Amino acid sequence: MSEQGLSGTRRLMLAMAGGVAAAAIGQFLGRSVRLGLAVPMTGSIVAAAPRAVLLSVIAARADRFGTLTLAGLAEGAVAISLGAPFPLPLLTATLSGLVGDITLAALPRRYEWLRLSCSAAALCCARVLAALAFLALVRAPMQGAMIVAWSIVAANLVLGAVAGIVAAAIVKELRHAGVME
Repeated sequence: MSEQGLSGTRRLMLAMAGGVAAAAIGQFLGRSVRLGLAVPMTGSIVAAAPRAVLLSVIAARADRFGTLTLAGLAEGAVAISLGAPFPLPLLTATLSGLVGDITLAALPRRYEWLRLSCSAAALCCARVLAALAFLALVRAPMQGAMIVAWSIVAANLVLGAVAGIVAAAIVKELRHAGVME
């Protein structure tokens, strides 16, 4: 059997490990900040960049559509098992993974830094927008909350884009070192 990149099982395991790590980042880093500040969704700002860097490097390594979606499924399942309220983490992580996969697939491969930057920005924004949409369905909006919500979306956009650029630099170094194809 020839080794043309990662096998299907190895890609699946990589995506699942990435999802577990992303859940740990979100639950322990993001939740501790959110609880400390007592402002909903502020944890997403703190967890956005580390989560996006991790998932972008994994997506570049696996180099297959669906990697981020699988990571999102794993992340959502682990987050729920760690006490996050069902079904929010499963919806947001899976949807953001799908949006990240679609963004990666839509951009040309020769501009990896652009692909990873746009994908990470889309990943972060989709997560927050999905959470806002879900919360709008289950609760009445609070006065003045829209300014805070759009500020959080904008911060996630910028942090995601920067995280994608950082991930592209990491991928470049890993390839140069021979650790990654």
